[in-house]
Amino acid sequence: MSEIERLDLLEKTLGRILVAIGAADAKVAQLFAISTGMLGFEATIIAEIHSFSCFTFLFLALSALPLLFSLFSLFMVLYPRLDGPESVIYFYKIARKDIDCYLKQVGGITNSELMDDYARQSHRNAEIASAKFAWLRKANMSLFFATIPWLIVVLIGYAAV
Repeated sequence: MSEIERLDLLEKTLGRILVAIGAADAKVAQLFAISTGMLGFEATIIAEIHSFSCFTFLFLALSALPLLFSLFSLFMVLYPRLDGPESVIYFYKIARKDIDCYLKQVGGITNSELMDDYARQSHRNAEIASAKFAWLRKANMSLFFATIPWLIVVLIGYAAV
C-alpha cells in the first residue's frame, strides 16, 4: 500500500468513526424525550395518590431510579470529550494555537507525521465512540427496566383517582 493510499485509508477511517459518534448523539433526543415524559407523567400520577403503601413506594423507586439513571447516561453520551493528542487536524487543538504557529506547523508536516496524526485521532475518536455507545446502552437498558414498574405506578395512580 502506498503512502497516499494509507493516508486515504486513515482519513476515511476517521470519517467513519466521526459518523458513528454523530449517530450516538442523534439517538439521545428520542431517549431523552421518552425518559423525561415518563418521569413527568409519573410525577403527575403520584400527585393524585393520597395514601402511599410500601408497595407503591417500591414500584415508584423501581421506575424513577432507572429513569433518572437513563437521563444521567444520556448526559454522559453528550458530554464533550475534548482531550486528546496534539494534532493539526483536531479542531480543539487547532483553535488553541496562534494562527501563525498553526500555519507553520501545517506547512512543515510530512506525510508520515500526517499519517501518525490521523492514526492518533482515529484511535482517540474510537475511544470516544466506544464510551458514547456504552453510555447509550446503559440508557437504553435502564429505560427498559423502568417500563414495567412505571406501568404499575400508572395503574396505581389511575386506581386512586
